[in-house]
Amino acid sequence: MKRREYFILYLASIASVTVVGCQAVETPSYNHTVPKDTEPLEKFIIENFITSVGLIRTDIKERKENYLSETVGLWLNYLYECEDAERFAEQVAVLRHYYVMDDLISWEINGDKTSTVNALIDDLRISRLLNLASKRFDEPSYQALAQQIGKALKHKQVETGLLTDFVDISNGVHSKTLTISYIDGVALQQFYEASIIDDEMLRQHKQVLQQAKQGATYAKAYDITTATYVTEEELHLVDQLYTALNSERWSIDTTDFAKWLQQHWQSDHKLFGRYDIISNRPTVTYESPAVYALALLYYIEREDIVMAQTFNSKLEKMQINGGYINPHTGDTHVFDNILPLLAMEVYRNARSNQ
Repeated sequence: MKRREYFILYLASIASVTVVGCQAVETPSYNHTVPKDTEPLEKFIIENFITSVGLIRTDIKERKENYLSETVGLWLNYLYECEDAERFAEQVAVLRHYYVMDDLISWEINGDKTSTVNALIDDLRISRLLNLASKRFDEPSYQALAQQIGKALKHKQVETGLLTDFVDISNGVHSKTLTISYIDGVALQQFYEASIIDDEMLRQHKQVLQQAKQGATYAKAYDITTATYVTEEELHLVDQLYTALNSERWSIDTTDFAKWLQQHWQSDHKLFGRYDIISNRPTVTYESPAVYALALLYYIEREDIVMAQTFNSKLEKMQINGGYINPHTGDTHVFDNILPLLAMEVYRNARSNQ
């Protein structure tokens, strides 16, 4: 059984608790009003995905009562980029009330059930943004929460000096693998500066990320028990882009991947969601706004304004009625809307700072 399949089966079988079990007694107030002069995509997200209490739906049809910590982190990232202190504070209150359990963050709320498992990628993203926002908005409580998350990760989710993909908070069982795209060097550097992890632990994570390169692309995961990299038959472009983006942020060269990505774009005039690892040909026919958003963020990080502008224009052209809706099903996934919103805001900020 592939490790990804095992992870999904594990998440499906874990114990859950009611939402009340991880929240404060009093529900925080949340202003669901669409701000004045809001651009169409943000308006679309607020009206279609965000509930009256600040939870963010996964999609608008099949999973309307499913809420993920990944979405919380991306929304916080957008509000940080907008320098919106008020709405950032509201979303942090939602995070504390519904998601935080024993100083870690539940990866999923499904109806009235909250998973007792976290997801490392989301804990790191959220802690990174809390630390950054603590300085930008002069709010020490954000840094305090980020450090609580970091200490909990260090205490509950480490195998041989490396953080692992997840831990079940209810029983302390954690995975033995580290997905490469989860390695957020900025968040880890923040933990190091707060004396939560030492320089050796920081070095180990950077080494795993550096050595994950296989040709122009990257391994899927690192098996901590056997000290070997895990590859799959297909390259998931979202994973590849996250890995490349995190590498750039940690000053790890990604020139080969940038060339690989640009070649596919120039050849097909599209980026597809998955590629065969041997033939390098797409294995699916769909395009994903989330993929183009990550490509935009990646090229911004590389300071390649020409390619960044290309993907920003692509995202603008893909919108339908203010959002990214599948014209065949009428459905849309939250990540295919929030990631483009975030990426285009980062792009605007980068251009204004030139």
